[in-house]
Amino acid sequence: MKFVAQYSLILLFGIAAAEAKGAKTGTLAEAKAEAEATRPEECVRICIDLAQRELDEAKAQYAQGNPEAAKAELQAMTAHAEKSCDGAIATHKREKQLEIELRQISHRVGDLKRTASFEDQSEVQTVMDQIEKLRSRLLETMFGKGKK
Repeated sequence: MKFVAQYSLILLFGIAAAEAKGAKTGTLAEAKAEAEATRPEECVRICIDLAQRELDEAKAQYAQGNPEAAKAELQAMTAHAEKSCDGAIATHKREKQLEIELRQISHRVGDLKRTASFEDQSEVQTVMDQIEKLRSRLLETMFGKGKK
């Protein structure tokens, strides 16, 4: 009986630690400050998480009828995705995972384009093209001519 109680307690702490690690805590401003203050190898994860949060904020701004605020969030999202890509290429860390996350962001931006007004679709398409260029650059680094 004592073994089951200990096992349950360890399992409970493990689940709580996993949730705490995966949770996106803090405000967007705090996350931006953290991204600016971290080393490049840590910046990859932080910046891509920040880019995903900014995309969520852009969707919310479009839904609320604030296209200018949404465009600003999309530009910030692109900047953080680029910073994440630069860090991954420089350190050769998290390249595969980053490419997967960039592909997911690209799909989400495509969904956003379909829901945006006609006037805003060109701006969203530009952002989607920039994300695809980042993916291509990352893939070229991972599987380019010099790689075997």
